[in-house]
Amino acid sequence: KLSGQSWQARQSDNMSGSPWGMIRQGALAVPLNQQDAHSSSCGEPEATGSQKNFRQESWRHYLALFAVDTLSFLAFLGALNFMSDRAFQICFILILVVMALWRLVRLRTPPVDLNVKIPYSCGFMSISGKELFLVATVHISPAAPRDVRTVITEARPDVVMIELDEERLDRLRPDESQIPKDLQPLEIRHELDAHASTIMAQRALWNAERVGQRISGVVSFDEKNAHGLGSFGDAACGQVVLVRRGGAESIEASFAVKAHRAAAAGTKAVLVIDDGERLPVYRLGGATLMSDLKIALHVRSLSWPDVPLLLLSRSDGQQLQDAC
Repeated sequence: KLSGQSWQARQSDNMSGSPWGMIRQGALAVPLNQQDAHSSSCGEPEATGSQKNFRQESWRHYLALFAVDTLSFLAFLGALNFMSDRAFQICFILILVVMALWRLVRLRTPPVDLNVKIPYSCGFMSISGKELFLVATVHISPAAPRDVRTVITEARPDVVMIELDEERLDRLRPDESQIPKDLQPLEIRHELDAHASTIMAQRALWNAERVGQRISGVVSFDEKNAHGLGSFGDAACGQVVLVRRGGAESIEASFAVKAHRAAAAGTKAVLVIDDGERLPVYRLGGATLMSDLKIALHVRSLSWPDVPLLLLSRSDGQQLQDAC
């Protein structure tokens, strides 16, 4: 039996602050902006005044653009009422052509006051000799790495900051530091033994939605559905199901799909036996945008699974399986 335990997801200290690293003070060695290159002083009072003027001008500029966009959009909507179907199709095609041409112009036209070539996905700001290049990236875009490489090569910055989540940061750490420090304690009690043993398991991301709850139940393992790829059946309702990791080279073997399938059968939780002894240091269930879309289409749901999931080491999971 699986005795009552608290499912908790504690936020790490290194995630409580800003995801951005610290910016080293000081201007770049070689100013790239001609106007700032002739600046004789970069003192704090002057920088503060420049920032205030820049913010005021930016707000006026953005408000003016917003007003023009709003009026243009309203005028376009009004014109649609008097357009025929043929005129609407022509207008729609012209808008697509203009959008494509605008992207080409932005791709080939760097900022006027900048002496380096940067892609259109990169923003640039310069205040009193302090220059900042901000590259907008999309994880699934093959052009994003090229844009980052181009900006670093052309701009030669003194400092490079990367917005990185905890999961990807753990993957970059050396092997000797891959020791999980924040695991979920799991209390196991055999029906013939009054003494309870505690093992450690790694959580799934969606377990955080059950913070403070205590879940207990009988652990069941079905040899015919060892990897949890098939239906669990009515016998698994109200129990904690034990399955093995993997089982197929497809989206059906992912943690999220197994949890969704177990939730549909009315189970309380899912325990997964890992292939190795070392548990991952990051939470389970993180995937790329494309994988998340495939999972959503497969399970026909855009929400997290309704049941928590824990990953056990191979030895702990095998002992639990033998006791079932």
